[in-house]
Amino acid sequence: TEEHYENYPTVARDGTIYYMSHREDTVGKTDIYRSKNLDGKYADAENLGPPVNSVESDQDPFIAPDGSYLIVCLTGREDSFGGYDLYASFPEEDGSWSEPVNLGEGVNSAESEFRPYVTADGKYLFFTSPDPEADNRGRIFWVSSEVIGASRAGE
Repeated sequence: TEEHYENYPTVARDGTIYYMSHREDTVGKTDIYRSKNLDGKYADAENLGPPVNSVESDQDPFIAPDGSYLIVCLTGREDSFGGYDLYASFPEEDGSWSEPVNLGEGVNSAESEFRPYVTADGKYLFFTSPDPEADNRGRIFWVSSEVIGASRAGE
């Protein structure tokens, strides 16, 4: 919109779009929002609220095509490895989202991890992390998407 800071859109198969934004109802610096696609038109922005959003800057969402998980970049959490980490949240029966689960040290590092994307076949999670040896440059990493399911199972 012309009024709000919005970026990093990701769209579920049902047409619901998830994105980060800063609005009047933002819990923190930036939050994750969604807009449902209803009869070909997008509904008003809906803040996902806690526990996904916090007083920090919550960003870079990726929604699974079937809506079975949401990956977000979060900072300031007790279980953080440092900077921004990638977390997975899962839908609850009441339509809310579960407490985000850190994807672990196989994904997260003392640096910050950003821009999560899962390949179309659902097999791999790609993400970026700054290169500590090069100013303003990042590196692209990939891991098996099984880390997402493992985080739900608490493995």
